[in-house]
Amino acid sequence: MNKLNATIVDYQQEDHLLQVRVSLAHTIWHVLLIDSASARKLLEPGREVHVLFKESAIALSKDEHIEMGIQNKLTCKTRQVNRGELLCQIILEQESHAITAIVPTAMVDAFRIVPGQRLTAWIRANELILES
Repeated sequence: MNKLNATIVDYQQEDHLLQVRVSLAHTIWHVLLIDSASARKLLEPGREVHVLFKESAIALSKDEHIEMGIQNKLTCKTRQVNRGELLCQIILEQESHAITAIVPTAMVDAFRIVPGQRLTAWIRANELILES
């Protein structure tokens, strides 16, 4: 599980859905949550939180300017590639953040991913969890 430090910016509510904006690594990320009274108590602007997401929730691209229907992205440097027959574990660095991605080995081969390479990690808002 990836765990990154973030700060609550604000949130919007529609019916039973909350879209929370957090400041993370000099960017604004969006997190979708199901509304509850306990969730809203934790969403004070300026509050420090952790953003969590699974290693398998990350999509990678070689071009950070590609148009995708995913709002959250981090441009990273590849630190390490641990190859398996079907899946690879890729360790990415973004400033003080370390992120682990699990992706198909075929994709790693197609992208020719090697340590030192710049990649963009994309994570959907509904894949994120907030932890106080």
